[in-house]
Amino acid sequence: MFLTRRNRAVAAIDDVEQLERLRADADELADIRAVDAAWQKTEELQSDTSNILDSVLLMAMPKANHVSFGMVG
Repeated sequence: MFLTRRNRAVAAIDDVEQLERLRADADELADIRAVDAAWQKTEELQSDTSNILDSVLLMAMPKANHVSFGMVG
């Protein structure tokens, strides 16, 4: 059996167990990429929320009492 990518053979598989391991690895990699994307989106949302909170507080507070709640790190 051959594995193909873009209609070209890229690997030969002669063991069913090897094919199952490759499929499991591909699934795990997809899960890892999904988690990474979710973490990135969470960080973006946290940054956006902090910026919005800073803006609202700056508008609501007298100038002498301005405080920033931006994310650290």
